[in-house]
Amino acid sequence: MMNFLRSLNINQWLGIACVSGFTLNLIAYYPGFLSPDSFDQYSQAASGQYNDWHSPIMAVLWGLFIKVRPGTLLILIFQLGLLWTSVYLLLSSIKSKLWYVLILLFSLAPFIQNFAAYIVKDTQMAFSWLLAVAIILRAGLSKGKLSKTEAVICFLLITYGSWVRINALPGSIALCYLLSWIIFKNKTKYIRLVSAIFVWVIIGVGHWVFDYNIIKAEKTYPQTKLYLHDLTGIYAKTGVNFYPPFLYSSSDFDTTVLRKGYHSATFDDLWVGRNGKEIYSFEDDTTVIMLQQAWAKAIRTYPNVYFNNRMEGFFYYLRIKDRGSNPHNLFAEIYPQPNFLGLSFHPNILSKIFIRPIEKQTRMPYMKPWFWLVLNVLLFAFSGKLDKLECRVTYKALISSSILYLLPAFFIFPADTDFRYFYWNCIACSLAVCILIIDRFYFAKQDNKA
Repeated sequence: MMNFLRSLNINQWLGIACVSGFTLNLIAYYPGFLSPDSFDQYSQAASGQYNDWHSPIMAVLWGLFIKVRPGTLLILIFQLGLLWTSVYLLLSSIKSKLWYVLILLFSLAPFIQNFAAYIVKDTQMAFSWLLAVAIILRAGLSKGKLSKTEAVICFLLITYGSWVRINALPGSIALCYLLSWIIFKNKTKYIRLVSAIFVWVIIGVGHWVFDYNIIKAEKTYPQTKLYLHDLTGIYAKTGVNFYPPFLYSSSDFDTTVLRKGYHSATFDDLWVGRNGKEIYSFEDDTTVIMLQQAWAKAIRTYPNVYFNNRMEGFFYYLRIKDRGSNPHNLFAEIYPQPNFLGLSFHPNILSKIFIRPIEKQTRMPYMKPWFWLVLNVLLFAFSGKLDKLECRVTYKALISSSILYLLPAFFIFPADTDFRYFYWNCIACSLAVCILIIDRFYFAKQDNKA
């Protein structure tokens, strides 16, 4: 046995460490953590009837797993597999003890582990993009290029992450450039940029074609919520009513209630009627167009009010301002109870080992969204100071993707309660910090010795 252990090389030891991390996570978190969003995705996966309230690509993938084994085991294995495969590829990219420590700390950080087993689109988006970045960084540092198989896998991972969350597409443009950069490394910047834009457009158009032409998903995404929220905000601040006339046909439509219930941080309080049922559920093309027109007119008339409402709401979204709502920094449960799958989470010893440190750190600055925006902005100051080319390009792609994913939320953020919306920012920025440190304290020293 001792001879066998001595015969193992460093990559094999790293593989054992990552398989161990994966196994411990699986035992600690099984059967995974599920919210109403997760159960909705499972229902679509099992029935084969899709809608676009949540991007249906995750339901399609889950449906394939369900055919093999119903339940959550395979989707949980897939999700944790993305994480720990990424960790292995990152660890084996650079032979440095400092790097090993950085990446292991990264993989076990509370802002990584808090949603690792939460079966939801935010986690799958973040982990699929993380794996694509890990493949590219490792290939760039080891051989300077991607194989055709690796390039296809990276494209599929970036595509899946872009499709699985409806607002993820802006963040993927930087990853498309990273992929283009390593494929066309010896070409001009112009060719790399054009090819990145081409791939990005293909991903965006492909999302629309897949959802509505291939799997024929029903259009139920509540974009009307966004219009009503902004219309109500302008009405609450100015007293001027821009609501289109057709809204008054609903007995639940009450402008007085809307005006009093408006809060810039969330539209959820405007969406539930007196009987606890969702109201204003009109998503046909005609009513959406009418709402769009009313919304656009209101913004044209009161652009400053619209901007101020959005800015105030964004401050709540980032937790710079706090309205006393419960922030979901950790999701380690199965809700609702009971549920149609009969699932419940019973913590074991390993569960407590993983979860309790996260619970104790939920009030730390790095468990607040504003922290990651501030860090993201600060990291831009170092973007031109990395010595190793592969590190520098990957670093820029990570921080650019993070900010491009975050800032558009100014216009479309849903509510200020879920930290999971910032999961990719946590992963991208913390990995960028690891790359910055290893470049400064490892590659820079190597260059000086040379």
